[in-house]
Amino acid sequence: MALVHPASGRAKITATLNGELITIPPRRNWFVILFLGAWTGGWAFGGGMALLNLFKPDMPLFARGFLMFWLLGWAAYQVRGPDRVFAVRRQRGHLRDPRNTDGHPARPLGHATGELCHG
Repeated sequence: MALVHPASGRAKITATLNGELITIPPRRNWFVILFLGAWTGGWAFGGGMALLNLFKPDMPLFARGFLMFWLLGWAAYQVRGPDRVFAVRRQRGHLRDPRNTDGHPARPLGHATGELCHG
């Protein structure tokens, strides 16, 4: 069997005053970089257009209300996460307790099936 030497690898090891510094440069997949850049740009453009249309003077009232509800709901979902947005909260002293109105802990909504989790 022939002797095969291992590849040199991408990691760079540099000696510093605080010890050794190991740097591993990332691999770049240009398809993923371009696709995610276009995807993010599309969402940014769509969100900007939604905000612009929200304040148009000739926008119908129903469309304006729907757009406002959609934008606020989407923002709350992005900031709080899916398991925190749909929980009904009530006050207990000075602490907030994420529980449903029946007293059981809030459960996240169903994922792939689209059904609610029942416990």
